[in-house]
Amino acid sequence: MDDHLLFLDPPLDPHIDRRRLHFRRGNWGLRLTVDGDRSFWRVRIRLADPLHHPNEFISVLINPDHELLLLDDLTDLDAESQRAIRQALDWVYT
Repeated sequence: MDDHLLFLDPPLDPHIDRRRLHFRRGNWGLRLTVDGDRSFWRVRIRLADPLHHPNEFISVLINPDHELLLLDDLTDLDAESQRAIRQALDWVYT
């Protein structure tokens, strides 16, 4: 089986309530946990359009080829999740 293929069963709903998403940093990297559902270890955070929208359209990736979720912005996330994502973005873009 190809290492770059990833099938989520069931797939993550792109319209999921953002308040159910929790991002946490640890020694292992960034983890996304969906309340009452599942966790994704070592997710990557990237901006979809860093030049024109540096605070919007945040892509959550499982591997370089698979986008798990696209966040319009961080407003509906808890404070710790917002902080973890901003730290991850700072690490990538500064």
